[in-house]
Amino acid sequence: MNIQQQVTDHINNEGLGCENQYTITLDRLATYSISKNNHPLLTKCILDRDYIRKDDKYLINKSIILHQEWNYLDKLGRKETHYSHAFNLYYDNYYVANLFTDGYRNNSKEYVKLEFVNSVFYEADWQYYYPRILDALNLNHHDLAEVEIAFDSYNVFDRLQYIVTKSNKFIKEGYDYMHLGKAFISIHNNSSTINIGSKNSSGKTIAGYNKSAHIEKYPNQQYKLAYYKALGMDVTKPIQRIELRMNNSYMCDKNIGIEDLTAPEILWSVFRTHAEEMLRFRAMKVHEAKKDKYGKLVYKTFNLINFNNIPLMPFRKPQINDTILPDLTPYKIRERFKSLLYIFIEGGAETLIETIKDFISNRKHSLVDAKLRTIANSAEVNETNRNLYRKLTKSYIKQHKVNAITAQIEQRRREIEFKIFDAPSQKTILSVSKISQLFTTSTRIELQ
Repeated sequence: MNIQQQVTDHINNEGLGCENQYTITLDRLATYSISKNNHPLLTKCILDRDYIRKDDKYLINKSIILHQEWNYLDKLGRKETHYSHAFNLYYDNYYVANLFTDGYRNNSKEYVKLEFVNSVFYEADWQYYYPRILDALNLNHHDLAEVEIAFDSYNVFDRLQYIVTKSNKFIKEGYDYMHLGKAFISIHNNSSTINIGSKNSSGKTIAGYNKSAHIEKYPNQQYKLAYYKALGMDVTKPIQRIELRMNNSYMCDKNIGIEDLTAPEILWSVFRTHAEEMLRFRAMKVHEAKKDKYGKLVYKTFNLINFNNIPLMPFRKPQINDTILPDLTPYKIRERFKSLLYIFIEGGAETLIETIKDFISNRKHSLVDAKLRTIANSAEVNETNRNLYRKLTKSYIKQHKVNAITAQIEQRRREIEFKIFDAPSQKTILSVSKISQLFTTSTRIELQ
């Protein structure tokens, strides 16, 4: 099937079947942290030789080694020009992250920037390492510096490339598609990369490209093929990527915190919330339009990724570590819960029901008044909390809106309350330990 027919089918069928296999992955994470109260800055501890030094290596503890990188601007490929020092961080001899300290700028002097090595997201678990690194270096997490979330599937970049080059962004008259947004669209590297938006202006960018071709160009990224295989992707087909990139100012403005990156279902919700509006188009071909009751042509709007009908795929489940998570505000708790409900209603993955139950039972997500929690027994508090969540569920179901309601969505709306609060628990853990068996590099943890 040629790309023109694929796009037509995508528009006419609301995207059904176009993304029947995909992965959603945290692909980049850089954080800012600060020294704990009354503790010297990390650079001072290093210079004062509080840690054992051997050549350019500093032994922090029996697991963590910092290797000073003198030529890091050349080797790391990212221009962290406002930091004086850079270190490669090893955990049990596994290269985990890059550490930048002693910033030149006033707003970065007290911050330590930590950026995980890309392979950690595919063959290990950043949540295992991060709290241990912070504890060993006497640091507290402050906020997020850079985040990239990757949606990988088949044909998705081909569709984007076809639509964009025939859109109002590149054709003044007679265009086939209109991009429904103000974001600037640019094409790079002989049309092999398309960017929507700019991190410099809005704080976020959508990037589309052929991931398989990228891996072929950079053989040191073979670990991604093993990751795709473990999650059921066919690596003999070209795997293509739509990537959401966000900077510190955007995430602060939108109240995106590190807790939004810890559970895969929430990661999917963040991707959808902040990418969907930038991927909307309108088909301007007359034969694709329909007439309303007054005989006026109505041109169909569509999304490059059909978020309303896309099935929720099995995700690799990380080991969530509560020690790095701040307490959520009541507003954020409700918004997080609503996101989980809507992901289930629109995607239908049964494994998500147990995730929702776990969310409700987590003490950090209690809706019960703090005073009542101190005077009532735990059974009463748990029952009150469940009743509050049940009431909230009913309210959110009434508020739920989608572009096209299907019979499956209607059924899930009717059933979700019973499945969460009344049906017996059938807890299953998605095991992806086979991921670790596929890697040639040694992995420090067992993934489950």
